[in-house]
Amino acid sequence: MNRIAVVTLGLSSLLASGIASAGTIELWMSSSGKPPAYSSYTSGSMIDPPGSNNKYWQANVSDPDFPEYGIFQIRAYGYTTTNDNGSGAFLQRNVERYSGGLGVCENSSCSDPQHAVDNDGRNDFILIDFGLGHSYSPTMFSIGWEYYGGCTTTTVSSSCPDIEAWVGDSFDAALGWAGITDSWTQILDGDPENNIQPNKDYAFAPGAGRYLLIAAQTGSEVCTQTGYDKKKKQPIITCEYDYFKLQTIAINRNPPEENPPEEVPEPGALALLGLSAVLATSIGRRRRIR
Repeated sequence: MNRIAVVTLGLSSLLASGIASAGTIELWMSSSGKPPAYSSYTSGSMIDPPGSNNKYWQANVSDPDFPEYGIFQIRAYGYTTTNDNGSGAFLQRNVERYSGGLGVCENSSCSDPQHAVDNDGRNDFILIDFGLGHSYSPTMFSIGWEYYGGCTTTTVSSSCPDIEAWVGDSFDAALGWAGITDSWTQILDGDPENNIQPNKDYAFAPGAGRYLLIAAQTGSEVCTQTGYDKKKKQPIITCEYDYFKLQTIAINRNPPEENPPEEVPEPGALALLGLSAVLATSIGRRRRIR
């Protein structure tokens, strides 16, 4: 029986070695000091290369559960659509860091509120790059600022921004939204509205990739008639757009599954299992002969 016990122990060890633990990275993107709830989050810095419209945010991180990555960089870039209706190719724009988090400078003046991520005119978004060959699942996020006073941490209203997010493995700015909706996975949907409040953590749906794109929801702006211009003989239309700044992101390379699949023994494990069965049969026969 001792021989059978040794073979069984070897089989158990082999099966257990195929289970990987999860590596989590948490990022703080605001210029303000971190509150206690976010004390473990990693802060980054702004990088301003030569040229125009290419300023970005960067954090140097490591994943202790996956040391093969070593120290690597996660970067956040700013983009906007070519056209005011949210169509056309994506154009890179400067990312700026504020007390409320990261925003996108849609024009050179970077004026308020056009220094936020918004869908007022051109559609802005932040593209986060986890690095070549890296695939992560975004799990949580928060915003630190929105434009309208009726939306706070404790008060939710229709003026709170509607936000969408996608993950994917290849990014081509020339394709615009067609390159995202055709092949990426949507992990946050703001249609018709999700009313994201500032300074609260929100969960993403499952999805993994090299890139995370987070934007004001396309087409979620609300326009109403607020008067009538008698001189122009036309109604006065006022639109409420979505504006926000990205404060935190948490990502996980190998998120735990609620119902993990059963372990399937690899060929080597199956061979050991067969060997243990043969050995047990052989010992049983020897006992009967004696």
